[in-house]
Amino acid sequence: MILQLLSVLLLVSPIVSIDNKHVTGNGYEYWCYGRCDNTTIQSEVRSGVIISGGGTDVDDAFRWLIDRSGNGRIVIIRASGDDAYNKYIYSLGDIYSVTTILFKSRTASFDAGINSMVRNADGLYMAGGDQSLYLSYWKDSDLENSLNWLINTKKITIGGTSAGMAVLPQWIYSAEEESVVSEEALENPYNKDMTFATGFLEIPLLKNVITDTHFFQRNRMGRTITFLARLLQDGNVTGEVRGIACDEATSFLLNSDGTGAVYTQATVAYAYMMRATYLPKVCKQGQPLTFSNVEIQKIGKSEMFNFKTWSALKRDSDYQINVVTGDMSSIGNDGNIY
Repeated sequence: MILQLLSVLLLVSPIVSIDNKHVTGNGYEYWCYGRCDNTTIQSEVRSGVIISGGGTDVDDAFRWLIDRSGNGRIVIIRASGDDAYNKYIYSLGDIYSVTTILFKSRTASFDAGINSMVRNADGLYMAGGDQSLYLSYWKDSDLENSLNWLINTKKITIGGTSAGMAVLPQWIYSAEEESVVSEEALENPYNKDMTFATGFLEIPLLKNVITDTHFFQRNRMGRTITFLARLLQDGNVTGEVRGIACDEATSFLLNSDGTGAVYTQATVAYAYMMRATYLPKVCKQGQPLTFSNVEIQKIGKSEMFNFKTWSALKRDSDYQINVVTGDMSSIGNDGNIY
């Protein structure tokens, strides 16, 4: 009787063999954890975007990614670090496999095998690191084509944290020199560290958008406001420009219909949705910024926001930032910048 019961259990719940694979190639390494075969799997994927501010990862964001991948293959891409995401993500839900690809040079972005692995992804996430390196390795490459195919043809969920978040939108703070701080940006919007890029990913809901990360923790309101001013002043965006900033340990999970919500590992944390529609009064080389009427909507834990209407369900956290000769002030939000 016991042998018969064991036989039935094995038929109902077959034991899944877990691979832990590590391969080194020309300009890359990759690690796979889970079922690392090359068979075709049919996963019911859904499109979406995970916008994460860096620091501690948000468990619920990865559970959302797993669900939207149809419990299929998750691929992590990065240009520094290791396979730390693999077992962590695998432990959060029923999943086929997690693969981390570490790019060590631009050569790997043209590798047919690497691009095949990326195109087999049912969900993809870009780790933190250095966005200037990401652009150097990935922009205008076969990998870029593969990523945009995943977004707009296969329609999977894609996301990123820190540098991975920075390269999601149409406009990218590229950080090709040093990472600019708020005081430097406000004092001189054209200082050498204010570098921008575009033309990488094609995510429709992130058109005319630039992002910023580690927001409250690194006091980045001033520099993000200056990003918006520069995009308007340089004529890169007409009509209005939008900014999305996230605190650490915070993710905004964006559905394909434009709705989404904030999830966080922190007790208190926010995503900040910004919009500017007026040209700055002063945005010149070597002169402090003067820029008015920047709209801010501060979105807290579990609160909803609609990207298509650019409005929160809860509107009592709206306020406005004004900058006069490099000094910021707030109208609303009890006079606080954050």
